[in-house]
Amino acid sequence: MFIIALDPATHTGWTTSDGRSGVENLKPCEAKKGKPEKRDKKGNLVRIAVPPVDAEPDEARWGKLEHLLASLAKPGALIVHEGPVQHHASFRAAQLAFGAQAVISAWCLRNRLRRIEVSPLDLQRFVLGRKATPKEDEMLLAARSRLGYTGTDDDIADALWLLEWAKKHAEPAKCGWSESLRIRETPT
Repeated sequence: MFIIALDPATHTGWTTSDGRSGVENLKPCEAKKGKPEKRDKKGNLVRIAVPPVDAEPDEARWGKLEHLLASLAKPGALIVHEGPVQHHASFRAAQLAFGAQAVISAWCLRNRLRRIEVSPLDLQRFVLGRKATPKEDEMLLAARSRLGYTGTDDDIADALWLLEWAKKHAEPAKCGWSESLRIRETPT
């Protein structure tokens, strides 16, 4: 079974079961830095979640993600990706994380490919043996020591762990193209 593992983010780490890996920069083209803020009726400053002035629209970001999927996919491939965290630093970050999830899901449905979303906590428990936010380079160091990864990119390291998770947990019979499964690892 051909597997594509994605760690969707501004810098999306990816790897495939045939040994290819890389990072795709989904950051929109640079824009003038604007301050998205306004004042409410009482005169208090309120920040709003909008991209900077003259920023490339989100559709361009999602187009890059779809292009990445199309360039990697093969018929019958299984797409495994990390799901969004439930708490984000900003509303805009949440919009982007859940937007990436929606694009991957829709693309897989359109192309009749199987998809598994792995929650961040389940992946951390798989790698580190605990459900806790890892220290800065902990997932990268674990990939170096246990997977033989020699690179320095934490996005690729996360994608390698997703691939390992899929090799251990994904059963082809349980991953129909029309259903997106969240398979939870049972505690030992």
